[in-house]
Amino acid sequence: MFCGNCGKNIDDLKVCPYCNPTPQPQEVPEYQAPAQPVEPFPAADAQPPVPEEEENRTVLFSGVAEEPAPVAPPVTPPEYPAYQQPVTGAPYNQNNSYQPPVQQTPYPYPPVQPAPAPAPAPAPEQKKKKSKKGPIIAIIVILVVLLAGGGVAAFFLTAPMRNYSKAMDLKDKGEYKEAITILEDLNDYEDSADQITDCQYLYAKQLIDDGEYSEARDILTSLKDYEDSKDQITKCDYLEAKSWLEEGKYDEAKAVFKRLGKYEESEKLIQKCDYEKANQLLKDKKYADAKKLYKELGAYEDSKEKIKECDYNIAKGLIDSKPAEAIELLEDVGNYQDSKKLLQQAKMSYCKKNKKFTDKNTYKYLKELKDAKYKGAAEMYKELYTLKVTNVFWNTDSDNETQKLTKISSGKDAVLHFDLTGYTPDTYYFHVLYEVTAANGEKLSRDASGIYHRFTYTLQNAPKGTLKVDIYDTSNNGKKKLYTASVQIV
Repeated sequence: MFCGNCGKNIDDLKVCPYCNPTPQPQEVPEYQAPAQPVEPFPAADAQPPVPEEEENRTVLFSGVAEEPAPVAPPVTPPEYPAYQQPVTGAPYNQNNSYQPPVQQTPYPYPPVQPAPAPAPAPAPEQKKKKSKKGPIIAIIVILVVLLAGGGVAAFFLTAPMRNYSKAMDLKDKGEYKEAITILEDLNDYEDSADQITDCQYLYAKQLIDDGEYSEARDILTSLKDYEDSKDQITKCDYLEAKSWLEEGKYDEAKAVFKRLGKYEESEKLIQKCDYEKANQLLKDKKYADAKKLYKELGAYEDSKEKIKECDYNIAKGLIDSKPAEAIELLEDVGNYQDSKKLLQQAKMSYCKKNKKFTDKNTYKYLKELKDAKYKGAAEMYKELYTLKVTNVFWNTDSDNETQKLTKISSGKDAVLHFDLTGYTPDTYYFHVLYEVTAANGEKLSRDASGIYHRFTYTLQNAPKGTLKVDIYDTSNNGKKKLYTASVQIV
């Protein structure tokens, strides 16, 4: 326990023997001098010495109040051992040193004068006192700079790692082009080169899926044998050819499919290219070109029906100009749309262009058209296949086709030339009857038959006057007068 006045240890006493030295009956033990001089107890308001560690302690962050140093607990003064009070004289000399007593009288405590109060410390001179804040702030600044420098260095040292990680995240998200851009700036960091190649490969596959075949092919070609780049190029070509087919670039697509051979459905798509091209030609009214492709396709899809459509349209354009070709096409078409009607029209056109009784097709077509009661067919048939005499002329030479006379001198041959027309091509022989009447009334008859339409009849020694020849048709066991020819004999 300490005295509240002088601060000395009074143990459990209620009255301080130093401040109020009233003798108390107590057994005083034998005094022993202290080994060392007793330091005076420090004043209550004195500050304990600051340890060196505390003195050098620094604050890392400026602007933060420094935590106050802990206050040392009161120092316990040394305990004086109990001693016997001498009878006379003071136990201490002027120098405060101990003198042994002459007589010892039992006394619990020696009469002790109060310890002199320590002299107050001189007031510190403000100008000469060195503040610790300056060095502390300097140290703080240095530490901050060092830490900041270390952070910057760490930032730059970890930048490639962070960019690499970012590139990998972009790759995982399928943003390969952006990942490639970052990886290219990393130079040889980690496996950046390998990752660039892999991103290019994946980006090329992405381009194929997006239909960007040209760019994808360029990238895959640069990768050479990486992964299945060659197979991806083939796939790229195949898909691009299919897109060309859909766009109507049939020749370009067909060339690629032929080069790919048996890859996927290339062989089948070659036929589809031709088929679609033929359809486009048909739509553009290029019927002949379309028909050619359809014929090459054979039984592919409805190519045979398409051929009929081509023939039908080609024939429509040829009815007036080339009816024979139109008839041939329409006969192949068969019962397609109004092909029968067009066929009759083409046959009539042919007959008009070949209006000859000797033409077998004309006879055939006219007979069909007449039986079908096609307009104008019966009239044309009668005109062509009614037996009659045409191109009648006289001269004196059976071989002369140019000399035509109206008078013949007596004593010369009188030669009659004429054409017999109207017999049908299936009539191999026809029969005619000549009845000649001379100027003197003399008559002569003669039969003739054959397969030719040109006739020559020669009369000799005809008397002067009018010479007349009547020509009759006797082919059907009848007698039908066809023509009367006459000439003057002079």
